[in-house]
Amino acid sequence: MAILQAARTVDKGRPLHIVTNNKRAAKRLTTDRKKHEDLGWSDTPETADIFRLAVAELRSRSARTTITYISKNRRGWQELRDTTTTARATARATRAARDQSALEDKTATSFDAPGAKLAAMSQRTAHRIIKAIDTASTPDRKATSTEVKKAQIAIERATGKTPAETQIWASLRTKDLSPSLRNFAWKGLHGAHKVGEYFNNMPSPWKELATCPRCDTVESMEHILFECSDPARALIWDLALDALEKKLGERPEPEIGTVWGATAASFQAENKEEGRGKARAFRILISESAFLIWKIRCERRIQHEDDENWVISNEEATSRWKATINGRIAIDRRLTNKTRHKRGALGTKTVLNTWRDMLDNEEGLQEDWLRHPGVLVGIGTRQRRQREEG
Repeated sequence: MAILQAARTVDKGRPLHIVTNNKRAAKRLTTDRKKHEDLGWSDTPETADIFRLAVAELRSRSARTTITYISKNRRGWQELRDTTTTARATARATRAARDQSALEDKTATSFDAPGAKLAAMSQRTAHRIIKAIDTASTPDRKATSTEVKKAQIAIERATGKTPAETQIWASLRTKDLSPSLRNFAWKGLHGAHKVGEYFNNMPSPWKELATCPRCDTVESMEHILFECSDPARALIWDLALDALEKKLGERPEPEIGTVWGATAASFQAENKEEGRGKARAFRILISESAFLIWKIRCERRIQHEDDENWVISNEEATSRWKATINGRIAIDRRLTNKTRHKRGALGTKTVLNTWRDMLDNEEGLQEDWLRHPGVLVGIGTRQRRQREEG
């Protein structure tokens, strides 16, 4: 957006030299421009309009125009750092109004190249473009808009940052969560879980499924995850929040929007790696804990047919939660194996930063515990070790 504004502001007859620390933007406007234009920018749907307008504006200039990429970590150029800081602050303060006005200004449309080239088209690309057109013309579902808004508000309360709607949907593709967890959150954002009011207009015996038998109230997802009197539900959240309190330095107060938007959470820290570790731990623990509560509810209502005598004890609920989280730690350990997973391997620092401050007996662990599968690592393993030694 800054490059677009610069191209519009500077007289088209005067030379323009743009210096940016955004490598992706520089490549899209130079070496990768033809590839993106051939595909109608369908491979970058979130920023397609901005880059199309930027290319049109740059193409309309008669004077020499250059774009230079400078690394953010380059030393000895204090002016660049100062300018970047000032530009970032200004951009955040005026982003909404500026973005809208920039997209509405189409003075360089005669230099625009809309659409995709048939010669560069594949069946996959055509399908993606058609799907994008259909999505843009489909009105938002009321339930979806409501749940997305809840997610934005909840994540803002938890992290101090409000994620954009596009960011929430894009974050659901994260590889930090299993497909089942991503599907659970996707359905939640669409209000598509078959609970509560979904059964209201059905005949018996399905109509009775709209009400929670333990609490005699409408069984919404919010009720299932945060209000039900099931002791296992409260215990699982206590275990998750105790672990996150060690990690974040403060105890989160999750709500239904926190579960749906957990993948979009980001945290500030002294360094970026520590912040990413906090965000990854947050999304894993919140999502896994909520999904475990959901599975226990389904087990009670479907498998045991609301049997009043079927109750999960505190010990079993605790064991299930610890097994779930320790299973995730074990998966993370295996995924750091570069010999087996090649480019798909998880970074060692990513895993260490995720689980740091939450493991039992952490001070006694070796620094390279990821490379020693015989080392007992996890949450709640201290008691097991004591029993084995006894």
